[in-house]
Amino acid sequence: MANEEMQKDPDVKVDETEDTQESLIQEVETLRAKVAELTDAYLRLRADFDNYRRRTRQEMETIGDEANAKLIEKLLPVLDDLDRALLAGADSPDRGLYSGVELVQRKLTDILCQEGLQPVPGVGSPFDPNVHEAIACENADAEGVDVVVDELRRGYLFKDRLVRSSMVKTAKRPVEELQADEGDDD
Repeated sequence: MANEEMQKDPDVKVDETEDTQESLIQEVETLRAKVAELTDAYLRLRADFDNYRRRTRQEMETIGDEANAKLIEKLLPVLDDLDRALLAGADSPDRGLYSGVELVQRKLTDILCQEGLQPVPGVGSPFDPNVHEAIACENADAEGVDVVVDELRRGYLFKDRLVRSSMVKTAKRPVEELQADEGDDD
C-alpha cells in the first residue's frame, strides 16, 4: 500500500531527496569549515615550532659564545706570557728555544683568532674609552692629541664584545696650552 501511495504522490519522493541533498550540502560545508579550522591550527602550530627551534638555536649559540669567551679570557694571561717571553728572548743566543716559543705563540694566536678573538687597535689609533684604559699620559703636539702612543697590555674583543680592555698611554696637550685656551675664551 505504501508503494501505491508513493506512485500516486511523486512529490513526496522529491521532497525527501531535496531534504537529503540539503543535509548532505550542510554536512559538506560543516566538514569544509572543520578542515579549514584544522589547517589553520596546523599552520599556527608549525610556525610556533619553527620559532621555538630558531629561538633555541640562538640561545645555544649564545651559551656557547659565553663559554668560549670565558675560556679565552682565562687563556689571555698565557698569551701575554708568551709575548713577554718573546720580548725577553729576542737577544737570546738560543735561537731554537726562541723559535719554539714563537711557534707556540703563533699557533695559540691563530686558534683564538679563528674562534673570533680580535686585538683592540693599539698604538697610533684614536683613544676610545670603550676599549682603552688610559693609565698614563704624555705631552704631544696638536695633531697627536687623544692618540694611543704606547700599549702596556693588549686588549681583545671576542665576536665584537670586549673581553679585556687595553692598558694604554695616551698623548695629551700640555697643561700650559689648555690653560691658554681657557684664558682665550674669557
